[in-house]
Amino acid sequence: MENNNRSSIISLVLVLIIAGVVALLFRPIWEEVSQLQMGFNDKQSQKVALESQLQTLRGAQADLEAKTEVNKIKTLDAIPQRFEQDALITKLNQIASQNTVVVNSVSFNVPVGSTEVIKKAQINVNVTSDESKLISFLKDIEESDRKMTVKTITVQFGQTDGKKRANYTLSLETFYQDRI
Repeated sequence: MENNNRSSIISLVLVLIIAGVVALLFRPIWEEVSQLQMGFNDKQSQKVALESQLQTLRGAQADLEAKTEVNKIKTLDAIPQRFEQDALITKLNQIASQNTVVVNSVSFNVPVGSTEVIKKAQINVNVTSDESKLISFLKDIEESDRKMTVKTITVQFGQTDGKKRANYTLSLETFYQDRI
């Protein structure tokens, strides 16, 4: 019986040693599994945050596409595909009549053979007006849907039939995208 007890004790000790060795061998694996589980949970929360951000970006893209289309139309109005000389004269006359300014003459200087994508044309406009109406006329030109910039103003004072008169020669610059 003592043999039986001894073998039971030896068996128990061997089982404990094997259990200890197994625990030591599997402990790093268990820690790695725990770390992987924590990493997985972090990645899940990152995924949720990124999906929310993606939703926001998709909404912003839809807004941008709508705004870009509107900007594209505004750009084509401001810098048309062709020089459109007739439309430009009509626009200048329309702005002049709104401000009770008399347009005496309009001349154009369009460069030939320009290789730039956005081309510039020089416009010389001779008008008769008083100072306050001219200022209003100039503001309306620069705020026009057609992009025009006032470069220089030349003033000539005179009298006609005893009335003071001022002639202004304006040098404007406008832009277009294609050849005339």
